Amino acid sequence: MHPRRHWSDWGGLVFWSGLALVTWWRSGGLGLLMLPVFASEILLALSFLTRLPSVRQLPGLAPRLRAYACTFLIPLSVLLALQFRPSWVAATPWWPVRAFGMLIWTLGLVVLIWPLWYLRKAFSVIPAARLLIREGPYRLVRHPMYAVYVLTYTAMLLVRLTPFMALLVAAWAVLLASRIRDEERVLTLTFPGYREYQRTVGALFPRPHALLGSRPADRREAS
Repeated sequence: MHPRRHWSDWGGLVFWSGLALVTWWRSGGLGLLMLPVFASEILLALSFLTRLPSVRQLPGLAPRLRAYACTFLIPLSVLLALQFRPSWVAATPWWPVRAFGMLIWTLGLVVLIWPLWYLRKAFSVIPAARLLIREGPYRLVRHPMYAVYVLTYTAMLLVRLTPFMALLVAAWAVLLASRIRDEERVLTLTFPGYREYQRTVGALFPRPHALLGSRPADRREAS
């Protein structure tokens, strides 16, 4: 029987669904480019109703602020720019660059569902340990969702190649590195097998042995 839902699960469902729909509605010409991000937020919102209870969370306010900043920086900044400074997110004038960006965007959209399916029981915005997943895309990289975001935000930068977008993506990359450190810290404290997982599986990019299938991946480990 599934555990009783906490109020934060229902709050997360409503908030993330509403944010995704409002941002999509107001995103103008960037709507298609941001579709992978918005689709993931809708699916992650539904994950609030399937995720397991938290085993451990990082204490303090800083990890939470870094997580929320990493999550909302680009969508909210782009939304504000579209409303008040459209030139900051103007389309790239070179069509080959735009076309390559759209290709990356399409790839991200296709790949997105794979890690989302495996993440559904362990999803959390803030650094928290629920379930250590080592199956599916997690056999290849430790953070496949973030790898997909790298693809989609790179696509946005190529299609909207402006100084503002470049600074935005660079700031997001710094926040992402901090967020990964926070998440891996709580996972290391909670799951004894996580250090070995770190040694054998890359964070965002597969290591050669993972692509070649030369080493078997462990199964998921729960508390």
